[in-house]
Amino acid sequence: MRAKTATFCCIGVSVLFALSIVLCAHFLQGSDNTGLVTYFLVAAWFVPFSYFSRLAARAINS
Repeated sequence: MRAKTATFCCIGVSVLFALSIVLCAHFLQGSDNTGLVTYFLVAAWFVPFSYFSRLAARAINS
């Protein structure tokens, strides 16, 4: 995968998870589980972001 493609994937994943965090915060407003869901989404975001960041770094170094 090219570095540019991996970078766009990182941005896309980040925007998607940011949107999901905002939507969950809106729909779970006043719930006790809002923080838990937010932390889970941040942890779930970290996995694909790390993967695409590593691919971009490998493509740049190659």
